Amino acid sequence: MPGRSALSGVGVAAQYSRVQGVGQRPAFLGVLSALLGAGSILAALSASRLIGRFGQRALAIVGLVNFAAGNLLRADHWLVATLNVAQRHSPDELQGRLSAALTFALFGPKR
Repeated sequence: MPGRSALSGVGVAAQYSRVQGVGQRPAFLGVLSALLGAGSILAALSASRLIGRFGQRALAIVGLVNFAAGNLLRADHWLVATLNVAQRHSPDELQGRLSAALTFALFGPKR
């Protein structure tokens, strides 16, 4: 789907923006990606023990709360990066239309 690919590209741009925001060079994104991979492996290795000890429901709730907290903490950076990329790569006469389309894509229709 082209829309998903475009949002994925914006997500990558947001990652570089986040790395720049903490004062690191773009190559530091490799370190962050490696840490993410290591965390995924650790989670996969420990999930069965945690499910056995606390149960699926408790682990699912902890996972959802963690996911929500992570999204809230990074939402501003991602949004700023998305709007920044959109403004930099569109002609002045299309800024309003692009902003409206991007707002619709990110937040859905207003009711």
